[in-house]
Amino acid sequence: MQPRPRYRWLGPLPHADARQRLKRCHAMAIASKMEGGANVIIEAVTCGVPVFASDIGGNRGMLGADYAGYFPPGDHEALARLIERSIADPAFYALLRRQCAERARLFAPGAEQAALRDLVDNLLRAKM
Repeated sequence: MQPRPRYRWLGPLPHADARQRLKRCHAMAIASKMEGGANVIIEAVTCGVPVFASDIGGNRGMLGADYAGYFPPGDHEALARLIERSIADPAFYALLRRQCAERARLFAPGAEQAALRDLVDNLLRAKM
């Protein structure tokens, strides 16, 4: 890792410390090429932090098809453009924040418990 003025590797942190740091971030990037649905998206969205996400199925499933913060997997230049736009364009940044805030309710513990119960109920009915 070469020294970068805006980057510092922190290593492993306790969960509470990591969430506090995340809450102070401008945005979070997830650059996965293959993912079933990353917990880090839930962490960012529920902290009120916009997400820049590679345009893959798992991320789309969590953030929605119309989310404005996608970039093609592996395209670091497109990611850089999103970051720069979020800094230079307050309306775009506000859109990302609004879209994430709208998704946050889906990740509330009660909503996740209800969805899991519905899934189990549907599986049990299918076996009957």
